[in-house]
Amino acid sequence: YLTKLIELGEIARTVAEANAYLAAPAEVLAIAQRLDAKGHHHEALQVAAPGLDLSYPHDQEALARWLAPRAQAQGDTALALRAAKIAFYKSHQLDDYQVAERIAGATWNTVKGELLDDLQRSNAYTAVDIYLVEHMLVEAMQAVDKHGDYSPDLERVIEAVQGEHPDWCIRHCTRRAERIMNDGDAKHYQDAAEWLRRARTIYAQHDRLAEWRPYLAGLLEAHSRKYKLVPMLKALY
Repeated sequence: YLTKLIELGEIARTVAEANAYLAAPAEVLAIAQRLDAKGHHHEALQVAAPGLDLSYPHDQEALARWLAPRAQAQGDTALALRAAKIAFYKSHQLDDYQVAERIAGATWNTVKGELLDDLQRSNAYTAVDIYLVEHMLVEAMQAVDKHGDYSPDLERVIEAVQGEHPDWCIRHCTRRAERIMNDGDAKHYQDAAEWLRRARTIYAQHDRLAEWRPYLAGLLEAHSRKYKLVPMLKALY
């Protein structure tokens, strides 16, 4: 019905009816996009903006992402920033965070604090992407720790923090390796060796090989009967 109104040129009526009756962000987005495609850019914002307040939980993220750059292009920075923040609150993704940063301009420090506070409450897996960009290394490590040893972000966080937080990195590397070795999981011994190699590299980076050698000797003693593993360990001296 609303699409037909647009085709008939009943634009003001389309806006009024859309604001009165549409209840789902996906519907709002569809009509706003149709208006925008027909050149009715201001009216598209008039339809899209109230959609940010709908209680229906699905697709608000897509509506907010669509709206933010278009509101900014029309000079409505307040609406653009509101949409960008909502998109981030729904997704907790780096791309949405960076859109909010571009739109916020001089107000970014305040907005950034709001977004990071929400991110910390969210427990989102995507938090590490943002923490690394912001060089929030402690927060990145805490995010990995929340999700356990098998966090998909462990390796890249180690890469980012090993210069400043070697003990955290070494602990994770050796723990991953020790779990494999203690379980006698022979098909993954090479993975264990790689984790240990990474730990050795960090020890060397910080001139701490004197700590590494007795640790490795202890591993060799503990796993001396694991004939597939022993040569891999000896190669790490």
